[in-house]
Amino acid sequence: MKIIVLIIAAFTLYCAPVIAQTKSIGLDIRGRDCGGGSGLCSIGSTGSKQSNMKNFNITKLSSKSMVIEIEASKLTLEEQNIFFGKSYAQVLTDEQLLFFQEQDFVFDINTLLYLELDPAYRVLKRGTYPIEIVNDTILVSLTLTTQ
Repeated sequence: MKIIVLIIAAFTLYCAPVIAQTKSIGLDIRGRDCGGGSGLCSIGSTGSKQSNMKNFNITKLSSKSMVIEIEASKLTLEEQNIFFGKSYAQVLTDEQLLFFQEQDFVFDINTLLYLELDPAYRVLKRGTYPIEIVNDTILVSLTLTTQ
């Protein structure tokens, strides 16, 4: 019985990243009006023609939650300061990091459908969201709500 449990646990551990769907979208983290601050500002699928948007990976966790994956090397010094309040090089390994969403952000329906999220959950509420750093990849966990 223990062997079956270990096999299931190993399968889940190694196959879960493969099963989870990761998609690339354009994302601007400079704030609600794209002029500064923090939080999501503008978001759309990779087909977006807005030149100020960067492509980042998003992994769907559930019908209403996702993780934004950002390579630290792709962030400018300004974006690092927005994310961490300092440069990435100054972040301590044991430091608890939070992503600040300054205002409620409403996702457009097309983006939610592209990411295969439930369109009923469109709002990223104002507040803080956990950041984790794994192998120089910044992971921001976001949970959407209804209006």
